[in-house]
Amino acid sequence: MPDRSEAGLSLPLLDRALQRLVDEAPLHLWLTDGEGKTLWASASWLAFSGRDRASDLATSWAARVWPEDVPRVWKLLTEGFAAHVPVEAEYRIQRADGQWRRVITRGVPHFADDGSYAGHVGITHDFTELRAHEDRVTALAEQQRMILDHLRVAVFTVDRESRLRFVNRTYERAFNQQRDEVVGRVVHEVFPPDVSDALLAENARVLESPESPFETEKDMPTVDGPRPFFVQKIAIPDADGVTPLICGVATDLSAVRAAEAERMQMERRLQQAMRLESLGMLAGGIAHDFNNLLVGILGNAELALPDAPEGSPVRGALERIADASRRAAEIAGQMRDYAGRGTHGLVRANLAERVGRMRESLARTLPPEAALVLDLDPATPPSDFDPEQVQRLVAHLLTNAGEALGGAAGEVRLRVCAGSPTPEEVDASVTGDPGSCGGDVLIEVRDTGCGMDAPTRRRACEPFFTTRFAGRGLGLSVVLGVVRAHHGTLCITSTPGAGTTVRAWLPIKPVAHTRAASTAHAAPLPGAAPDHPAPHGRTALVVDDEFSVRELVVLALQQAGYDSIPAEDGRAAVAAWEAHRDRITLVIADRTMPNLGGEAMARELRRLGATVPIVLMSGFDTDPGMRVSDPALSFLDKPFSVTTLLATVRALEAPSRPA
Repeated sequence: MPDRSEAGLSLPLLDRALQRLVDEAPLHLWLTDGEGKTLWASASWLAFSGRDRASDLATSWAARVWPEDVPRVWKLLTEGFAAHVPVEAEYRIQRADGQWRRVITRGVPHFADDGSYAGHVGITHDFTELRAHEDRVTALAEQQRMILDHLRVAVFTVDRESRLRFVNRTYERAFNQQRDEVVGRVVHEVFPPDVSDALLAENARVLESPESPFETEKDMPTVDGPRPFFVQKIAIPDADGVTPLICGVATDLSAVRAAEAERMQMERRLQQAMRLESLGMLAGGIAHDFNNLLVGILGNAELALPDAPEGSPVRGALERIADASRRAAEIAGQMRDYAGRGTHGLVRANLAERVGRMRESLARTLPPEAALVLDLDPATPPSDFDPEQVQRLVAHLLTNAGEALGGAAGEVRLRVCAGSPTPEEVDASVTGDPGSCGGDVLIEVRDTGCGMDAPTRRRACEPFFTTRFAGRGLGLSVVLGVVRAHHGTLCITSTPGAGTTVRAWLPIKPVAHTRAASTAHAAPLPGAAPDHPAPHGRTALVVDDEFSVRELVVLALQQAGYDSIPAEDGRAAVAAWEAHRDRITLVIADRTMPNLGGEAMARELRRLGATVPIVLMSGFDTDPGMRVSDPALSFLDKPFSVTTLLATVRALEAPSRPA
């Protein structure tokens, strides 16, 4: 400091200037004696405390300090004063107006001319507003940290040396790196070299182009192994406003990828289901029309047989026509099964026992070099199933398994037991049906054959698809149709060279009312009088939109002594009934017809008072509830022979014949 004489200042002027500075400064000055007693305080301190000098000096210091702070601060000051060393303490003090303020006091010892300790001189600073601001900043930072910790994305910041400055809780969980352990460390200390090298290169790109966000998709090591992440990085200024920080967000794409994969799988399954459904509708339509044709071919051949002499070429030709028609009917039945258009004659039985009775016939479906191993659980619970359809299902599965051996020795294992598909098996199933909530019966056929690749496995249930020679039957498509008709689940697993396993789960609980066989006797309606033939014979109302079927039934009934009234659809049949109700003793109608179908026609006739037996002809299942609600209703499966038709008619006549 320059000498006051050089500055042209007098001592009184300098003293006044210093006094003004002391009084007006925001820092409050104080002076104690050698015993720690306050000798003097600046005017700014008096203004701060709200007291005059006399009352300030007379008021105990401890009485003004926050009670919880007194022991700590008193200890610091007294020990410092006694040791003649600098002191510093932070505490809360009350002003005369009752307001509490936060202050910090700093003091240093001062000594007399002879070097003896004379006391302490120091300053007290009021930093209440500064601390409040710091508290707000701290609270805001804590809120931001909590928000970042609750985000479902990993958030991190690194400095220009790629040293981690912050990571949130999601980052900790994803990468198994605790915040306290990684903050302050560079990335190559916390990630493997191949990963850290890539991260360092990315950070360099961000710093080179801070105005352009960086984005990438990459696999990162996690506690669950490598997982895909979408990483975004951007350069932001540090607290000094200059030094750049890199802020990054890493979004785990595993759930998104899984959802996308599931969506694509669902789309594939939906497309496959729609494709199979379309093929099923086509097969069902063809089977329906084919059955109508076969009724005419088989029936007319049988009608002509009695007129052909034994041993004549004509009789042989007619017999061959009838045999070919029966074989064609079996194919039509397979097409009907593939269409999944219902079950015919459900029975409740132990499926394992039923399959065990077919042991010999099933063995004949396999080539000689194939060893059949049966694993039939006798504890299999009873279930409702169509015996004929299930027999075809098992036979087709064994035939496929035997052919998969390719002429080589091998094993085919057939297992029947209780069991339900797992969620993974449902997802991989051909049907996509989770089966029955009440449990299922499993039919499993496993072979040691050549197996199938994925493209072949996806097409295995398509009708007439085969990897063998042309001319094969419907194969697994029939199996699929039977499973669908029973509302079950079908799953095929196969690996080239490792064999194939086909699992079919059929519900234990019935999916429809169990009804009797299609040619079972139909009882008259309760309370109805017996239908006696008219004096001049019996009359049948024959209803079918196919002329060939209608004409054949009329000709066949003539042999049974029936007169016939033909009708081409349900509405014509209702009109014929109203006109000839006194003559008609039997109604035979197709189930599927234009204008008015067979089931709707039957209900209308019952509404009009008809009590005569009604036979519905169909290649598909009829409403299962109708047989229960209408005991005078029976069913006849197409294609049928004349013999079957007449046997059904005679069974219906039995109750009305005199004893």
